[in-house]
Amino acid sequence: MLLEGAGLLSLGLSDDLRTGAERYIQEYLSLLPQEDTKILLDYMEMIQRLFAAAGAIFVLCGFGALNNKTWGRWAGIFGSAFNILWFTPLGIAGLVAFFKPLPPSPDDDLDRASGNTEPTSHALIMIASIAIMLYLRKTLTAYSVQLGLPVDPEDGIPIVWLIGGQYVFILFHELGHLLAAWACGFRFQAMNVGPVTVMRSPGGSWRFGFDASKILLAGGFLQSVPSSTKDLKMNWIIVIVAGPAASLFFGLIGLLSLVSLPGTNYTEYWYIPVFVASICGSDFIANLLPLGLTDGALLAHTVFNTEKGKGILSSLSAAMLADRADRSVTTMAPDELLETRRQALDAVSKTKEVSPLEKACHQLEFGRAAIIAGRHTEAADALREAGKIIDSTPGLPPSVLFRYYLDTFEIESAANRVSSAVAARNKALELEENLGGSDLDWESMLGFRTECVILRIGDNDFHSARLRAESIRSLCPNKRPLAPQRAQLLALQAECWIRTGNRERGFEILEEAIDELLDTEGDKSLLALTMEVLGQTAIRMAGAQEIETAERLFHIAVPNLEKADAANRAAIYRAAWAEALYQFGRFADAQQIVAAIQTTQSKAFAREIESLKASLYLAEDKTGEAIQILQRLAHSVLDTDPIDAAGNRALLSWALYRAGSMEPAMAEARQACDMLMPTEHHDAAPALLTLALAVWQENPDLGNAYVDEATRLIEQTLALSPSEKGVRLSEMARRLAVAKKPQHAKDVMKVALQYRPPPAQSAS
Repeated sequence: MLLEGAGLLSLGLSDDLRTGAERYIQEYLSLLPQEDTKILLDYMEMIQRLFAAAGAIFVLCGFGALNNKTWGRWAGIFGSAFNILWFTPLGIAGLVAFFKPLPPSPDDDLDRASGNTEPTSHALIMIASIAIMLYLRKTLTAYSVQLGLPVDPEDGIPIVWLIGGQYVFILFHELGHLLAAWACGFRFQAMNVGPVTVMRSPGGSWRFGFDASKILLAGGFLQSVPSSTKDLKMNWIIVIVAGPAASLFFGLIGLLSLVSLPGTNYTEYWYIPVFVASICGSDFIANLLPLGLTDGALLAHTVFNTEKGKGILSSLSAAMLADRADRSVTTMAPDELLETRRQALDAVSKTKEVSPLEKACHQLEFGRAAIIAGRHTEAADALREAGKIIDSTPGLPPSVLFRYYLDTFEIESAANRVSSAVAARNKALELEENLGGSDLDWESMLGFRTECVILRIGDNDFHSARLRAESIRSLCPNKRPLAPQRAQLLALQAECWIRTGNRERGFEILEEAIDELLDTEGDKSLLALTMEVLGQTAIRMAGAQEIETAERLFHIAVPNLEKADAANRAAIYRAAWAEALYQFGRFADAQQIVAAIQTTQSKAFAREIESLKASLYLAEDKTGEAIQILQRLAHSVLDTDPIDAAGNRALLSWALYRAGSMEPAMAEARQACDMLMPTEHHDAAPALLTLALAVWQENPDLGNAYVDEATRLIEQTLALSPSEKGVRLSEMARRLAVAKKPQHAKDVMKVALQYRPPPAQSAS
């Protein structure tokens, strides 16, 4: 039906049909009266208009049916009924096909979720534009006759000219938007002309896309974000008006060229300025029609400050903040990043006109920033709100669902809600295959695919993770902006080889990954991204008990992050470095790394550093210094992060017990357990140990039960890697030994040794 429509549309727009009819009448029906001849020609003109209308309808319904749209089904029914009049078998076949209910289309649901009505309104605008263009051409052709130009009214417009001309002048239209956006300080993100799209990622890399389904629906758009909210409404109006103004400008050039032709040597080319003036004039008028997402509709909503207009301005403000966060994610302090995401979320929450999809995306970005800042309560609240939107909005893109389940897995793991975390992880992995069918560029696709590999590594599925990483890397384009992701996949392969015993092969691949990552000198943004990859790899290597390898990677990543003006991220990896040294009993080295950490704006991160300092003091038997830090931490975040406060309370209870303050130790341990035990959080283990030691002499069975429960919490949590579980259990064994419970210490240490990797071996 799409091809049939294109054929009918070309017949309806061409003058060949009328010209052929006139020649036939002159040759074979020359004896007819002039009045009858005129009637026949009028009939032919009416038939030609019917062809044009039918062609437009068939193109529309063919496009809708091809994309499995609900509205395409009804357009197909109407077109098939019209088809019966001249091609009965095809019309009947169409009615039979379209009367069968079409399967639900995710695109329809997504259009409703995003508030996007562009395909339907765009087709209507295209038809209106063609009709206006034909009218203007007819008028200007008549005007050319009056000017005395050598006009041949029988000359038609080939369909190739129509489509090609639309693309050329749509490009000029979008360049008008682009020039105004640049003048108003907007940042370019994407521009589309027909089937071609040019995009720029937050990292600065350029990408090109081609969509063959948009060849017949010639149209375009510019996507840009403001750099400031100052005079946002006026700047946005200027950007909107600039597109139609560019079309009007070129239309006037065509008209002035036509007027200046008489008396020159170029009169025989009269049809060129007529075509330019017609197509640009039609583009100017059609784009100001207030339909769907046209410039006219956007202008009307913005000028008259309708709810839709307020929603547009709110979306622009949110997009500006999101773009700022995306570009500065490696240099922003975690709290600053969280506040930027919060402002973006607040902007889209002010109006009901923002689509559910957009709100869900901002909720997820805010949740991710809260996780980075260590604000797990706020992250859980954001994900809960995003979940409500996702549950009530069918047909969302797999990428949105994947991010939701991945973040949910991280939050539920941190809260030790095992069943919910496992369900979220499985959902994320189920969506992995669907990501391949999404309209994702390689840069976004690699991020999701890499997350899936890391999920498998976290589940100790090293063989599958390695094969996935190898497969993804083999398909990845060898482009410089993708260097961090390609090197990360290589590092993940190395990690899998090492953790499955083939250390020689693993270290060989790791060296290759390091060489790739260091090949980014001179580009601070790319250097920061690559050093992030090394830092994450170092953390996982430390978790795999490869402390020497982890240290080497930290030694490379941290100074280079500081060199790339990403001091906040460097501080985070210094803290992870110190934590790794602490877990391996190298307390003095850990103290040196902690002392070198620069001041950070993140309160959550500062609390994490203070908590690490307290643990180091306890390891060195400096209980007084540890108690001072832990008392401050346990009472400073009760309102903002009660779980974090309770974890510090649990550690404080052990420090007080070590200092001989039995009653305060018991009080702190009970309060910590009241908060942590309902979710079976592993941070309750020190408090349970304190309670065990306090009651052991009077009630040995209860003391044993407390120790068994503390051991179980650490063993069953998803938030800790196997090696981290071994470290925590080893700490508990040492504390039991200090409390003169040697047999219990020995029993817990046996459990701890089960979580330590086997001795390093090189595969032959």
